[in-house]
Amino acid sequence: MKIFFCLVVFSSLLACHSSPKNENATSLFEKVKVGMKFTDVLSIVGAPDTIVHLGVVMDTFSNQTKTDEWYYGPDQLIVIVNDTVNAVDLHARETQARIQHIMDSARAAEGK
Repeated sequence: MKIFFCLVVFSSLLACHSSPKNENATSLFEKVKVGMKFTDVLSIVGAPDTIVHLGVVMDTFSNQTKTDEWYYGPDQLIVIVNDTVNAVDLHARETQARIQHIMDSARAAEGK
């Protein structure tokens, strides 16, 4: 009975969280496409749990590029460049693990 109660409480907490985490959430994120404006993203999937401001870069022609990463839960990532979707990653943890593996393999090959 205690286990059932804990599961109900845990499920309720997840359901109340602001970002979608279920199968319907994945279908919502699949609607987000490269080239969309950030306002469209907000209307489709809502506000992100975390925004990481990667910074602003200025090129030789004085054009500025602002890049942000929008995280929805631990696994969905939307990259926003100049208020426009530049990338959507529905498996951010898996992507990060792959990148880490490549970096570790390169270091091992160098003998470090």
